[in-house]
Amino acid sequence: MSHYEMMKRSTGTHAASARASEGSCEVNQVNRAEVLAARDALPSDGDVQLVAEAFRVLANPNRLRVLVALEGRELCVCDLREVLGISMSGTSQVLRELRRLGAVTFRTEGKLAYYRLNDRSWLDVARGVLLRLTAGRVSVDASENQVELEDRLS
Repeated sequence: MSHYEMMKRSTGTHAASARASEGSCEVNQVNRAEVLAARDALPSDGDVQLVAEAFRVLANPNRLRVLVALEGRELCVCDLREVLGISMSGTSQVLRELRRLGAVTFRTEGKLAYYRLNDRSWLDVARGVLLRLTAGRVSVDASENQVELEDRLS
């Protein structure tokens, strides 16, 4: 009797097959070399934390809306508040997180603060995810993508 057949008999075929059909292994069989290679390929814990924090920042719909709103333009905090439809305090918090990420920057003019994109790659990440999740439903034309992205993130 093969190793697989023994494991199948000892674990119960129905329960094991149910686990396999749900994406779990029927048996515990570790490929040590592949595990070691996969571990070696992992980024450091610190780098993983940085990426997770960036995704946490991008997970907020208002922050995504700000990225889209600032594409190709500079907007005052007051304008962004109106775009988002939230309080000045809420808008400031959204902008603070995006500044910390390096996605936006600002300049002052008198008593006003004007924001613009500092690093377009964050907007590109958001667009890429949106396009992936809406595959086939979003137009390929770039100008239409802008309109549809703004509609979806609104």
